Order: sequence, then C-alpha cells, then structure tokens
Amino acid sequence: MVEKVVGCFVAACFYVPKAFRKLPALTCTVFVLSLERNIDPEATSADLANMDSLPDTVRRIFNPADSPELACARVLRDAIERQDVFLEVEALTRLGEMYLRKGEDTKDAAEMERAAAMYTAAHVRCADPNMAQAIEHRIRYMEKLGKDARQDSGQHQDMPAAGTPHNSVLKAAESCQTLHQGADSTDLEDRFTHTLVRAIADRDGVLEVECLKSLGDLYLGERKTRADTSQLQRAKAMFHRARSRCESPDGKQTLVHRVKFTEKLQEAATMRQARRAAARLDMASLADKLQRLESYLSTADSPELAYGRALRDAITRADLFTEVEALKSLGDVYLQDGKVGWKAAELERAAAMYAAAHVRCADPNMAQAIEHRIRYMEKLGKDSRQDSGQHQDMPAAGTPYNSVLKTAETCQTLHQGADSTHLEDRFTHTLVRAIANRDAVLEVECLKSLGDLYLGDGKTRADTS
Repeated sequence: MVEKVVGCFVAACFYVPKAFRKLPALTCTVFVLSLERNIDPEATSADLANMDSLPDTVRRIFNPADSPELACARVLRDAIERQDVFLEVEALTRLGEMYLRKGEDTKDAAEMERAAAMYTAAHVRCADPNMAQAIEHRIRYMEKLGKDARQDSGQHQDMPAAGTPHNSVLKAAESCQTLHQGADSTDLEDRFTHTLVRAIADRDGVLEVECLKSLGDLYLGERKTRADTSQLQRAKAMFHRARSRCESPDGKQTLVHRVKFTEKLQEAATMRQARRAAARLDMASLADKLQRLESYLSTADSPELAYGRALRDAITRADLFTEVEALKSLGDVYLQDGKVGWKAAELERAAAMYAAAHVRCADPNMAQAIEHRIRYMEKLGKDSRQDSGQHQDMPAAGTPYNSVLKTAETCQTLHQGADSTHLEDRFTHTLVRAIANRDAVLEVECLKSLGDLYLGDGKTRADTS
C-alpha cells in the first residue's frame, strides 16, 4: 500500500506544474514521502529516476528519456497486469490531467475530449465513492470546457459517446498489424501501450480491445523464449481485461478460450517447476547419502566392515536407498576380490549381494541395472567353477547352510568376550556374511540379536534413539 501511495503522489508532483506544487495537500504528501523513502522534495526528475529506493513502476515515471504520456501509459499497463485497480484509476486520472493541460494551452477541443474520455474511463473503474464523485465533477467540467472550446473554434460536433468505436474490427486489426513492422519485443510493447492509451482517449473500444489482445499475445510468445511463468500471468491479465471491455459476443468467446489456454499453460508450468524442484531436492538428498556412504570407508579397517556398518545404519533408519547402495558396494567388493585368482566363492557372494539389492530396489531403472550385474556375475561364477573343475550350482536365494540350532549357537559364540561396541561390529560382519552366503536363517538371527543389543543399550543409557 505504501508503494501505491508513493507511486501516485510522486507522479502527481512530477506532472503538476511547479506553480501548483505548493498546494498544502500535495506538500504534505511530499513530506510524508520524503520520510518513507528518504526522497528530497527538491530532487529533479533525473535524480528521482536513479533512486534505488523507488519502486520499479515509479522509477519508470521519472525516466528523463521518456515522454510523460508514455511513462503514465506504462504505469497503466503495469496496473492492468497486476490487476491493481487503484493504480489504474490514478494513471488514467494523470493522463486526463495531461490532456487537460495540453488542451488549455492549445485551446484544442480534441485534447479536452481526450481528457474527458480518460476521466470517464477512470470513473468506470473506480470503486471508491468519494473518488468517483470527484471524477464526476472533473467530467462535467471537461464537458463544459470542450463545449466552450468548440464554440470558440466554430466546431459544433458532439463528443462521441463512451464505447462507440471509431474504427471497424478490420481497421483495428490492421492498425495493430502495422505496429509490428520493424519493432522488437520491447519497442512493440511500448507501441501497443501508447496505442492503447490513445484508443481509450479516442473512445475507440474496438482498438482498445485489440491492443489488450495483442499485448497478451506478445507476453504469451515471450514466455517461450524467456521460460518465465510471470509472462503467462501478464498475458492472462491482458486477456481478462480485453474480455471485460469487449462488446462482441464472438470476441468474448475467443478471449475466454485464450484465458483458459493461458491457465492451462500456467498449470503445466507450475507442475514442471514442482517436478524440477523435487528432482533437485531428490538429487541433492541422494548425493548426500552417497557421500555419507563413502565416508564409512574411513571408519573401518576393511571395505567389507565399512559398508556393513553403512548397511546396518541404513536398516536402523529404514533408509532403503542407502541399504541398496551398501549392498551394491559390498557386491563390488566381493567382485574385486573374486577377480583376483578367479575365486568362485567370492564371485558367488557378489552375486548374492546384487540379488539382495535387487529385491530391495524400488527404482525400475536401478533394478534393471542390478539385473545386468546379476546375470554378469552368474556367468563369471559359472566360468570360474568350470576352470577350477567345480560343478556345483550356485545356492538358491534363501537356502540356509546352517540349521536353526547351529545359527543360535553361532550368535551365542559372538557374545563371548566382547563389549557392546565390538559385539555390534561382530553381528554386523556376520550379517553381511549371512547375506553373502544366502543364509536367511543366520541373517534373521543377526538382525534379532542387533535389535536385542540396541534394546539393552537403550535401557542402560536411557536413550530413545
């Protein structure tokens, strides 16, 4: 709200002649403005144009290179894009004042009629009863001035009624088509903006709608080159305004379709942004997990124990991704060991690790890659056994080597002469070997023993983790 007040009253100070800047209300406004934005009331337009504290919309007004009419026209366009009715009414009022001063200086009835048209447009959009009443007084005053000016110049034509088009639809389309010649997107935007203001000033509703449509089409085309969703919002606002100003049923229907099309593009762009953000977040999270997995190598004497610890921690955290990666890494460790001397047992352990990773994998692409590794390992294991004269098949997944009793005895043996830290690593190493040997009974017993160990530690340490 402060920026709205700043923009409107700074614009008023710039366009009102210096002789009238000492009005009490305006002087008070400038003083408040100087407190809010640290603006010197005596600053020139060039100084104000370079102030970083000013809003972008207000800074455009004070661009010394632009005409006051174009500056206010840009403010009007931006107000329509943001659907800011307050600023839109103020911009139309300022444009009316500009045409009024020009008409008073030149005694031109056409300029006064343009001023009256601007005040009428502001009155139509105004929602504040007090402001609307003040604008009504300006309209009646302008009608009187215009009538007197026409009488003095010998003109007797009446002012055109609001909303009566001067140009046919075809002529309005041709006018907009002419504006495209030899202009880039920035110049084209200003051309349509200037023509929009003139259409409102000349009460040419058809040309006004055509300019709004053309601005919407321009923003719709720019979103493809800029990949900026804000352009879609600008296009939608222009189509909305064109629809509200259009009097042709067919034209309204066309604009309704454009609004819906723009909304669909916005929805698709929002979904794409959400997916990209989620993908970036997932990639960052996965990269962090992989980095944490590799950090285990510095905490153990052997890669087998390091990745075993990572596997154990992933199980306790229910981190399926890290669990799969740890199993794959263990498979890689056994594969490297098996290639040295072509040890069939190590290659079989690698295949078992990859099989365990495949069972737990939820990503189809990763699962397919693991399948290729399993088939590759089966071929290597088969070739290795043939070279060494062994003809036994690889054990099927889940086939226990040890009976339940022997498994219990194995876990009982691990407890002897070990504190909780060493016991944790013993069970972890045995768990890894159980998975590698496809011993499901021992695997379950190790997991149970680790759970019992953590349960006992929780009681003694009073630690809920």
